[in-house]
Amino acid sequence: MQNKIEYYDYSLKKQVSYSTYAFLDTEGRCMIIVGGERRRDLVVEYLSYKTMWEPKIKKMNLFVRILTFGWAAGITLCPFGIYIKEGYENQRGIIVHENIHWRQQLEMLIIFFYLWYVIEWLIKIPFKGKKAYSSLSFEREANAFEYDDTYLTIRKPYAWLKYVFKNA
Repeated sequence: MQNKIEYYDYSLKKQVSYSTYAFLDTEGRCMIIVGGERRRDLVVEYLSYKTMWEPKIKKMNLFVRILTFGWAAGITLCPFGIYIKEGYENQRGIIVHENIHWRQQLEMLIIFFYLWYVIEWLIKIPFKGKKAYSSLSFEREANAFEYDDTYLTIRKPYAWLKYVFKNA
C-alpha cells in the first residue's frame, strides 16, 4: 500500500515526511520501505503520538533540582518536558531512559502514572528496602532499554506491565 507518512525522527530531531510502502512481513511485523531501505516500525507508533506530544528536553532548573533532591541526572515531568542535569545532556542512555518514561506517562494519562508509581513503590519498600525504586516496573523497563536507540520505534503500549510481577 503506497502512502505518505509523517513521524518524528529522533536522530534528526525533527518531523519528517516520506512516501512509503507498507506491508506485513512473515513474522507479522509491519515493515515500511522508506527511500528503498527497510525500517522496522509499527504503524501504531506514528499514528498514536503526534508531534505536539514529543518531549522537549530542557536543562534542569532550580525547582527541578530541589524536587529531585539533586541526585537525579534526569527526570520526566510530562507534559512539561524532560529535564536533564547539566553535564549529562549528551549521554544518550539518559535521554532514551527518560523518553521511555515520557511514553509511559502518556499512555497512563500522566496522573495514573504517578499514582501507580507511588503505590507500587510503597508496596515494594517493605520487601526491597532501598532497592524498591530500581525494582519498579517503570524503572525496570526504562533501565532495560536505555541503551537501545531503536526501542521506542518498536515498543508496544504498556510494555512495562510485563515487569510488574517479574522478579527483579
